[in-house]
Amino acid sequence: MDEILVNDRYRVLEGPGGRGDGAVCRVEDRWTGEVLALKRLLSGGAKRRRDFEREFLLLRDLDHPFFPRAYDYGIETDGVPFFTMEYVVGRDLGTFLRDSGSPAVVPPLLYSICLALRNLHHRGLLHGDLKPANVLVEEGGGPPPAIKVLDLGLARRFFQGEDREFSGTVNYLAPEMALGERVDQRADIYALGLTIYEGLTGVRPFEGKKVDVVRRILSGDIAPIRQAVTGIPPFLAELIDAMVAVRPADRPSDVEE
Repeated sequence: MDEILVNDRYRVLEGPGGRGDGAVCRVEDRWTGEVLALKRLLSGGAKRRRDFEREFLLLRDLDHPFFPRAYDYGIETDGVPFFTMEYVVGRDLGTFLRDSGSPAVVPPLLYSICLALRNLHHRGLLHGDLKPANVLVEEGGGPPPAIKVLDLGLARRFFQGEDREFSGTVNYLAPEMALGERVDQRADIYALGLTIYEGLTGVRPFEGKKVDVVRRILSGDIAPIRQAVTGIPPFLAELIDAMVAVRPADRPSDVEE
């Protein structure tokens, strides 16, 4: 098979794979010999391209151990933008929790994820698309567990009701986002609560057509997690139930609470 090169520098080792309109492959940097992840923007208009560029710049500026490090940004000969970042071996959060089969692994994981989110929130930024696939638990990491929070292309500043522009995965959409109300860090807390709930139960809390999902989110149609997970410590069950409260005021006020 012919060798596949990106911009005569990055040799494709495996891929592509990925989510949405960005595909990620494993590459070798021929200049340094390092194995990296290379993310391409495969579709989308000018707005998506701006989001892609912003994701690269944000990852580069964060310089935090719980986000992948970003290295190089470029444009392929066919006009497709790409950037390279740290290659991480691990399992997505949903798979990790299902494989563990125990709620005991959740508190240290939550601690690590909250440390990452605190870095964003202190900048006045929402992640905007937290879900099981966007948190990677590294192999052999910890304690506390080494994680990487992925896909910052939808990161946005906290916004008021008049700024309703938002794109994300509707199944993890906070009620205030669906209503076009003021949004702050508690929207990420809500999505993180749903993410942990799904990982422990093995079931996505809100599934179906978009209109039905939004209706159920707004009505708070989610069973207390103690009904679905046996042996969960009371303090953890209370925390997860609070994180997925419909009213932001009923959730933890920030990731440090």
